Amino acid sequence: MAKETGKIIKESLRPCPFCNGEVALADMGHYWLITRASGMKTATMCKCRVFMESDSFHAHDKEEKQKAKEKVIKAWNTRPNPWHTGNPTEEGDYLVKLDVERHVYPYYVLKWSKGGWYSHYDMDYPACPQHSVLKWQKIVEG
Repeated sequence: MAKETGKIIKESLRPCPFCNGEVALADMGHYWLITRASGMKTATMCKCRVFMESDSFHAHDKEEKQKAKEKVIKAWNTRPNPWHTGNPTEEGDYLVKLDVERHVYPYYVLKWSKGGWYSHYDMDYPACPQHSVLKWQKIVEG
């Protein structure tokens, strides 16, 4: 497994959308893999277990391999919704990062409605206090 972690490849990848850590692109032989840059062992490497695989390709077809590489990099770097703080201005579904000292899991999908954060299965009571939500981003269907 040859890892391609040269400067050009690293600079073309946005950081992890959850922890903002560095990620790397690895050549797995028949597909590309974007994952945490564990081979680099730096303090800024991604701490999550998030990854993205490219379409598979024939290892000896350089054009097909290059297209798969460009496609997975473009997909990884496409993020229409940046993280925000404070409260949303419109109702809808949001990915939220919660204060981990108060909650077991740091990321949830919650609904912003009636001036509060609600789970989808219980709209009668807020899911968490507003100050527990550290940042959020709108979920866009598509």
